[in-house]
Amino acid sequence: MSKNKFEVRASMPVEVRSEGETIKVSGYAATFGDVTSIGGYFDEVIERGAFKEAIGRDDVRFLINHGGLPLARTKSGTLVLREDEKGLWMETELDESDPDVQSIVPK
Repeated sequence: MSKNKFEVRASMPVEVRSEGETIKVSGYAATFGDVTSIGGYFDEVIERGAFKEAIGRDDVRFLINHGGLPLARTKSGTLVLREDEKGLWMETELDESDPDVQSIVPK
């Protein structure tokens, strides 16, 4: 019997709201201390400080389902990340006229 190849993450509320010609998306990309099953192969718990070195150093991309073209990225300044006591907070403004954005916002 084959295992499903997907990640199961705890549901985290994300705010999506229209602001003129942009769609603002914000919320926690990951939270500390939550157990997450990775494809049914192992469990993962993210510790405080896990993102500290990568923020500002790595070019992080905002992708849908971990694939496709980036809709925003830290290198261009269109994706903002910060680590706080709860986890990794993300915030971006997406172009409302982008067909990829139009296809995901209603969902």
